[in-house]
Amino acid sequence: MAQEPYYVTAEALERLRQKLGELKTVKRRQILERLKEAKDQGDITDSAEYDAAKQAHEQNESKIADMENMLKRAVIIKARDHYVTVMIGSRVEVRQGLKKIAFTIVGPEESQPSQGFISNESPFGKQLLGKKVGDEFEMKNARNATSKYKILKISQGVK
Repeated sequence: MAQEPYYVTAEALERLRQKLGELKTVKRRQILERLKEAKDQGDITDSAEYDAAKQAHEQNESKIADMENMLKRAVIIKARDHYVTVMIGSRVEVRQGLKKIAFTIVGPEESQPSQGFISNESPFGKQLLGKKVGDEFEMKNARNATSKYKILKISQGVK
């Protein structure tokens, strides 16, 4: 079964690579040192320090595997000169009632809704993808109230 692409900007991809490198070298070395120290203290059967270090090792290795998976699926969001429909990398201006709101559609790694960056995998992001200027849609919020939105403008959001 093919896995979904993992959309990121070039900058986020570089940060992901750096973080992965740190986990594989610095963090892994620190955890292995903790494991060695706990073993050197003697019986590890009831050692809280050994158990904690072992758990940290398992969590770190899980993060490494997750990040390596993200890197395998990474698709860099490319800027375009013209947007006909909303896509990943688009800056979208919508009207909700009397207010105008702008969002940039990004991959989940860069999502910061309070800063105007929403994930293509979020309910709102999914609702925007493929829409054109003039399209309208409705969304329900957490309190089950419906809000109406209209696409006003689509432009380049990712450089």
